[in-house]
Amino acid sequence: MKLSERMLFGGILAGALFFALFLGFINDRFALTSITDDLGLAGYPRVALDIIHRFSFHDATSLYEHIIRRPPGYPVFIAISFLVFGESPLSIWTIHILLWFASIALLW
Repeated sequence: MKLSERMLFGGILAGALFFALFLGFINDRFALTSITDDLGLAGYPRVALDIIHRFSFHDATSLYEHIIRRPPGYPVFIAISFLVFGESPLSIWTIHILLWFASIALLW
């Protein structure tokens, strides 16, 4: 890769990060401080926490109606990010930004 291509690629990554942070600020996503806050993820963080703490996809009452017809991959993915980055909304944002960067690199 030439220097100009690396500069362009770095500029695209920097622009993508700026855009993600700007949208997070505009949508008040940085005000969320706990997993129980609504992240717009249809309860996936709660299921991920149950996977970590209870080794189950359901809570004690098994009343997760939103997860009945959904594949289990995404809650497991979030559970792994919680184990790596900690149990906070920041861990979900971090893994999504890393995946976004990886997709930009793959499309490059």
